[in-house]
Amino acid sequence: MSIIATAAGPSSLENLERRLAVYVTRECRRVAGWLAPESAAVIARLAVAQADWKIAGGAGEIGIHHGKLFLLLFFALRAGERAFALDIFEDQQLNRDASGDGDRAVFLGHLRRLGGDPERVSIFAQDSTSVTAATLLAATGPLRLMSVDGGHTQEVTRNDLQLGEAMLLPEGLLILDDLYQERWPAVAAGTFAFMSDPANRLRPFAISPNKTYFCKDPGHAARYRDLLAADFADLVLGRASVFGSEVLILGRRTLSNRIRNHRLVRANPDLYRRLSRLRHFWR
Repeated sequence: MSIIATAAGPSSLENLERRLAVYVTRECRRVAGWLAPESAAVIARLAVAQADWKIAGGAGEIGIHHGKLFLLLFFALRAGERAFALDIFEDQQLNRDASGDGDRAVFLGHLRRLGGDPERVSIFAQDSTSVTAATLLAATGPLRLMSVDGGHTQEVTRNDLQLGEAMLLPEGLLILDDLYQERWPAVAAGTFAFMSDPANRLRPFAISPNKTYFCKDPGHAARYRDLLAADFADLVLGRASVFGSEVLILGRRTLSNRIRNHRLVRANPDLYRRLSRLRHFWR
C-alpha cells in the first residue's frame, strides 16, 4: 500500500488536502534537502487554492536534489496533469557553483516509496541552459506550479526564470529559491537582470523562508497574497514594494514572531517595542 494516495486517484479538495498534509507534516522531513516547514505549508496551501479556483496545468522543478520540494508539487497534481523534473543528477562536473548534489536513483526511490507513478514524470537529466521551453512544454503542457532551484549563478538563474516566464499560465505560480540568501548573491543578480526586461510579466507577491513567489497576472497575485495573509497571519512580518509589486513577507514560527502577531500586540504596537528591549533578559 502506498504511503500517500496516488495523485492519479480521486481529485476532490479533501483528498488533495489530505495527501499534501501527509507529505508536509510527516514525509517531507524524510527526504534530504532544503525546505522550511513554513514554506512547505505555504506551497501546499497555494496548490489547494488553485484546485479550489479550478486552475489546471502541469508542474515542474529545475534542481531536484532528492526531490524534497518536487514531491510536494507532484502530489498537488490532479487527474490528467503531468510534471517534469530537471537536474544534472550524477553529471556533477556541470555543477559549477556546488549548489546541490542530485541523485536520480534516490529521487525515484522516494517517489515510488510514497506511491507516486514515475510514468507521470518526464525526467530531463541535463543542464537547464541546454533545454528549451518548447521541449519542457511538450512534456507537461502549460504549468500552474514551477520551482526554480537549479544552478545558483547569475546566468542560470536568469535562464531558469525565462523558462518559467515562457511556460507558466498567467495564473500560475513560480517559486524561486534563495533570492535573499547571503550564500548565493548571484541568484539576486540573475533575478535583477531578468526583472530589468520590461517584456517579462512575472512579478513577486510573497516571500517565505528561502522562497519567493511570482505570478504573471496581477489579479491572481493579489488573490494569492490575500489568501496567505489570512491563513498565515501568525507568520506575517510585514509588506514591501519589490520590483514595483506589493510583497507579503512571511517568517518562521519563532517565539518572537508569535509575540509580534499576538492580537494584543497588534492592537498596541508600542507593546512589542517595549518587549523587544527586554529580549536580552530572556536568553
